[in-house]
Amino acid sequence: MKLKTLVFCAIIIILTVALYGCSEATSLSFAENRIVIGVGEEITPQINIFPKNSEYTLSVSNSTIAQVTDKTVKGLKTGITDLIVTSGNKTAKATLIVSDVTTPGDVVSPEKTPYYVTFRIVNPSDVGLENNLLETQVYYENETVYRSLPAYTGFTVSGWYTDPQCTIQFSESQNPVKGNLDLYCRAYMAENSFLIDNDGLLTGLVFKNLPHDSLTLPENINGKEVKGIAANAFSNDTLVKEVFIPACYESIGDFAFAGCTSLVKVEIEENSRLLSIGKFAFSVTGEEESDGTEDEDDEDENTDETPSLVSGENPCKNLKEINLPDSVGSIGAFAFAYCSSLKLNGIPSALTKIEYGAFTETLITDVNFESVTEIQAFAFLNCTDLLTVRNTQNVTSCGVDAFTGTALYKGQINQSPYIVYADTILFTCNTGYGKLLGGKLALPERVTLIADGAFNGENQSELTIYFPKAGVKIGDGAFITGGKGVCLVTNDEITCNSYKDEAVFNDNAAYADLFCVKITIRVDEDENGVNFGEHTLLKFSATDYRYDKFTVIKSISSPEKLKSPKIISLSALPYGEYITRINTRAVNLGEYGGNLETLILPRRLNSVAVLSVINCGLLTKIDMTACTTVPDIVINSFQFSSLGDKTNPRTETKIYVKAADLEAYQTKWKDKGRASQHLTSE
Repeated sequence: MKLKTLVFCAIIIILTVALYGCSEATSLSFAENRIVIGVGEEITPQINIFPKNSEYTLSVSNSTIAQVTDKTVKGLKTGITDLIVTSGNKTAKATLIVSDVTTPGDVVSPEKTPYYVTFRIVNPSDVGLENNLLETQVYYENETVYRSLPAYTGFTVSGWYTDPQCTIQFSESQNPVKGNLDLYCRAYMAENSFLIDNDGLLTGLVFKNLPHDSLTLPENINGKEVKGIAANAFSNDTLVKEVFIPACYESIGDFAFAGCTSLVKVEIEENSRLLSIGKFAFSVTGEEESDGTEDEDDEDENTDETPSLVSGENPCKNLKEINLPDSVGSIGAFAFAYCSSLKLNGIPSALTKIEYGAFTETLITDVNFESVTEIQAFAFLNCTDLLTVRNTQNVTSCGVDAFTGTALYKGQINQSPYIVYADTILFTCNTGYGKLLGGKLALPERVTLIADGAFNGENQSELTIYFPKAGVKIGDGAFITGGKGVCLVTNDEITCNSYKDEAVFNDNAAYADLFCVKITIRVDEDENGVNFGEHTLLKFSATDYRYDKFTVIKSISSPEKLKSPKIISLSALPYGEYITRINTRAVNLGEYGGNLETLILPRRLNSVAVLSVINCGLLTKIDMTACTTVPDIVINSFQFSSLGDKTNPRTETKIYVKAADLEAYQTKWKDKGRASQHLTSE
């Protein structure tokens, strides 16, 4: 008996756990078949469900009338909808009435049958809708149906129709509702037109959202002549693909077509009077950042860096064609920047200034600068098709990176002599030019201008430029100033003074200290004598000369051969007592190696440039015993690996100083490469 009782209890426990632990209902219903709530009111409907802990979800058949959030129902507008509860494969329904009466409970079941009226638009995509359903409303039998027509910018909407073709018009007053009903309307595109301001400038379209892949701009609006295109008129217009601009237009404003990602072609009518194109007119952005002030005289605008592309994108990359008339005399900063598909055959002949980045990364080719006097920074940066520039003789200033990345730049930058010329403009040089690649350049006669920053790299601190004539313009920051390594060499005092005066006049007084006069000394009486050969000195003042270069000359006895002396004594040269510095590669016998065995340095010497003495295969002695101070040197001022390398056995080149000065030399030169190891005293 006890056993039966235990078994029975166990069965009851198992059944109870099974029933109450189940997540799906075995029975399901609403506590009320009719639920009434007010507009904006929220309720939690009472559900009869077993097992009681079963999960369930609520939904409504018309989400425009009521909204379900988890287990809560909120009335949105007056109407009737089904309220549905679901748990597993069980469902139940109740009628939900949303009322706007003060006390929703006062609503009684309607005596008339409710019907659904659905409002649709037959061309939803034209107005930017994803589907044709506008709204569903509940009406009772014989009620008058009314709904205002929808409104869309740039469209007019026809009245309600009973057919999708919109041929059978529905009359609210004459057609009381008798059943469920679908009503239709159609949106018709309005005629697009342009806006004009008081200055006669086109400011854009009336309806920017309407299709307009091709725009023929008007010559007049309401009898008023259009004179040009205002700033930002069509900026960030992603629909326009082609634009035709009449001949009467005189200007295209700042940012006018900036950010037009689909724009492919701009055609300007023949005999155009177009005079100016504003900054960023066709370029990377349609938003001009401003602090609320304007300064048209700000000549430093955009000088430091090129504009950044938004999120790395290039919104004007599709622009391929624009015919720029020769009447255009002004093109603003970055007007066509990053239009990477834009092919241009040159520039308008009326253009006198190329502004900052105006043609950056375009496909412009073969530019004639005959009328141009100024080229600003980044003007043709990364224009990969630009190989030829012509007639630059009138250009008086050229900004940094104006031609960097062009075909003419790439063709010269890594080829000897490592200088980039844009016709008569010396634009820039290889970054290794100077300390690494020689650093001595005789300017060609054709050069009229040295561009901004042309020789301002770190390695150009050791640089000698020979000016064959007066009148070469020099740009801002073209050379490193403040040190002794840069020498701008002229052939006579008059030319030297003219460059100095010009530097001071142009607020580049630091350049004046770089100019000097070239003096050539030839010693050719005795091919076996001291200093046989040609010596170039640079005169900076009556008491400041630099030893610039030794040149081997032909042997007197064997004219078919070159002959260098065994001894070079700078002290023995005219003006030798005033030599204060030895320039880079001053004593360089190259592959020839020469006969030089002893080099005697002058008493006033105070500095020796990098690689000043190099490729002297028999040189065993550098005599500095006459020096009154310990000169400044750098690592490899004396290139010991190429000195004494032709002796047999190879001889180590020694630097001789006064015994009393040896310790001072060792201290000052301890971090200057191998020089301190080669010091010795008589």
